[in-house]
Amino acid sequence: MVTSTKMSWEFIRQFNYQNPPRICLGRSSKVMEKYEVHKAELSREQIDINTYIDRKYFKGNDKKFSIDNNIFPYYCEDNVKHYVMWINLNIGADNSLGEKYHQELRNYICKNMFNGDESGMNDNCIYFQNVPEQRSVKCIPHLQIFVRK
Repeated sequence: MVTSTKMSWEFIRQFNYQNPPRICLGRSSKVMEKYEVHKAELSREQIDINTYIDRKYFKGNDKKFSIDNNIFPYYCEDNVKHYVMWINLNIGADNSLGEKYHQELRNYICKNMFNGDESGMNDNCIYFQNVPEQRSVKCIPHLQIFVRK
């Protein structure tokens, strides 16, 4: 979905791991165009998006998690950075993470993005897994991570 309104930190902080958005969060028209081009290129090359992500982040290694800049970020105000955390766990058909993995995911984010600073993470980080209806990548579990600069 394209939007012309940037999401503020105040808006984003209403969401969390236990309360993900039930609405579609928008991207700028420029980002959405790039995303559509990327999907078309993958389709032309007959590469499934899930295969692409698996190869890019997990092929040839035994990593469970990978955090990267979201290359197709939601449209956020300039003081908010959008990341994605790809997850290489076999968690079931709907790929919903639930509470079973929450502490492990939180610890990984804290250690790798906040140098273990729980207070900094609590004040400046929001993360969640989109509900199934809002996931553009359905077969590889992933979190949306927002960090206030």
